[in-house]
Amino acid sequence: MLTQEEKRFFAATARGAATTSVCPTRQGAVLVSGGNLNFCGCNQLIIKDKDWSVSAVQYVLLKGKVDRLQSSILFTTYFPPARDIELIVAAGISAVYFFGPINDQEAVELLNTLPEHGITLDMIQLE
Repeated sequence: MLTQEEKRFFAATARGAATTSVCPTRQGAVLVSGGNLNFCGCNQLIIKDKDWSVSAVQYVLLKGKVDRLQSSILFTTYFPPARDIELIVAAGISAVYFFGPINDQEAVELLNTLPEHGITLDMIQLE
């Protein structure tokens, strides 16, 4: 269980990761395993001419230490859309902390149908 101070630290680290993105909408994410930082990163522009990108959540789940994904905690600078929620559930993430409004109805509906996966969404606000 993370303390409030640890949650603030990891949330601030996600915000810091977002500042390194070259995408028009900057996103950051941090993956925490066993109370330790597993991986952090930002959304990545894959093909500039086509404006194809990988979200920050997708990036950290793909780059994080695979053997530590189960029961990890994810901090992100945005509410994950449905495609990210599917990856979060598949990875076995136990909790997701995010900033911003809940603006993806498809993701909300998906989460409402997946209580057996134990996904918890909490809002953390930085001061």
